Amino acid sequence: MARVMTADLEKLRVRRQATFGWPAIVFVILTAAATIFSFSPRPVPSFPPSVIHVDRLLINGLAASGRRLIAAGEQGHILIADSPTGPWREASIAHPRGSSLTQVAFIDDKTAIAVGHDNWILRSDDRGETWKEMAFDGEQGNALLGIAGPYSGRLFAFGGFGELRSSDDQGRSWQKISLDDAKAAKSTVPAKPADPNAFPFSDSAVSADEDRHIYGITACSDGSLILAGERGLLMRSHDNGDHWQSLPSIYAGSFFGILSLKNNALLVYGMRGNVFRSGDAGAHWTKIAVPTDLSLFGGAVTLAGEVLLVGDAATVLESHDAGASFTRVAAEGRKAFSTILPLDNTHWLTGGDGGINLIAGDAGGAHR
Repeated sequence: MARVMTADLEKLRVRRQATFGWPAIVFVILTAAATIFSFSPRPVPSFPPSVIHVDRLLINGLAASGRRLIAAGEQGHILIADSPTGPWREASIAHPRGSSLTQVAFIDDKTAIAVGHDNWILRSDDRGETWKEMAFDGEQGNALLGIAGPYSGRLFAFGGFGELRSSDDQGRSWQKISLDDAKAAKSTVPAKPADPNAFPFSDSAVSADEDRHIYGITACSDGSLILAGERGLLMRSHDNGDHWQSLPSIYAGSFFGILSLKNNALLVYGMRGNVFRSGDAGAHWTKIAVPTDLSLFGGAVTLAGEVLLVGDAATVLESHDAGASFTRVAAEGRKAFSTILPLDNTHWLTGGDGGINLIAGDAGGAHR
């Protein structure tokens, strides 16, 4: 009897193994098949192209070369287009950083330079399609706020706390320039109260020129360079930027830009609608009345010689007499314009916290 029961138990064990073995084998086969399918090459599904909402980006810089347009702004975005009405698309950046870009400029037909926070400098040699990093300092870098030149083959990048750099090889390498050389030549001037609305930084007291933020550099017709910045900073260089000397103070508030005009004239503009004009390359200045007391952040000169200034509350001012007088040509709004790019004598692009705007001037009636 025991042998019969043992034989029966053995048969039952074999039958159970057969019963539970096949599902396991099938499960293993299905798992292997799923794994092979998961890693097998398949066509990439097509997705609709990403939509760039240019009205939702902070745009700080605009540049043009022929039909190619470039816009640079927040979080390191660089947009390109071949028409003022778009479509705008993202350019390719080799090492995206996420730091805000503050200005972009073409230095010849194909080469463009962009600068931004953290001493970030980018260069493109294909009209803005692709960009390579030339400099970056995420630990101690200051905010670069603008580009100037080339003047006699030299480019300048400038910005916060007297940051000033130059390049003699079309933006491939950059060297720091100190403003210390001007200190010995300065007369002792009593400290003035700080401008409470200095942008984007403010210190408690006026310090050395090297501590003041630089917002603009331009070349005069005699070849000298003029630098403008925070708390009325004005300096001149006669050796293409190697050394700088302070000019007499004409305003205690901040200048946000400087323009070279025809016939050796200059124009500086800044806080609370303050605009000053010089007809003799900065030797003497006259305050210009403008129809606003809002801050002016950007400016440009058209091919016809007309002067454009933009600023807070969507302000756009235009001058037909080389900066001697201005009229408002755009309605006020809540957004600020930080830069303007003339497309022709009557159409301009503006950039700011409302993105990119196309504006028509006198010929079409001021409108957006």
